Amino acid sequence: MNIHQVVGNIGQDARHITSNGSDFISFSLADTERWKDASAPDGYKERTTWYSVTTRAKSLLPYLTKGAKVWVVGPLRASLYRSEKDGQTRIDLTINADRISLEGRPKGTEDASGSGTDSNPVSPGPQVSESDDLPF
Repeated sequence: MNIHQVVGNIGQDARHITSNGSDFISFSLADTERWKDASAPDGYKERTTWYSVTTRAKSLLPYLTKGAKVWVVGPLRASLYRSEKDGQTRIDLTINADRISLEGRPKGTEDASGSGTDSNPVSPGPQVSESDDLPF
């Protein structure tokens, strides 16, 4: 079974796309891992993996904004392509999200008190599965 789970930050606001008569939402997701490394100038190294995420959960479009932290679950597809910019071979990692959960608010948004600080960084938001938008 091909199921992949990623928690990361949205790289740009999600877009509504219609292709071949199908509606879906698309956005990029960054998953950054950080570890200690004495050879690094600040003592840490990090690596970011970017994913393209698609979903039919159109009701989440207003919440899928740049910087928002989300958890996505779904099958992962990897495709090789040649970059038009530099001719290098690249890998496109795409998750067709069956489930999406908003894990916190983007930086700079107000909390319930209106103070502008995020006193509870893990305040779960709407959770939608792809089947929520299906008519059957």
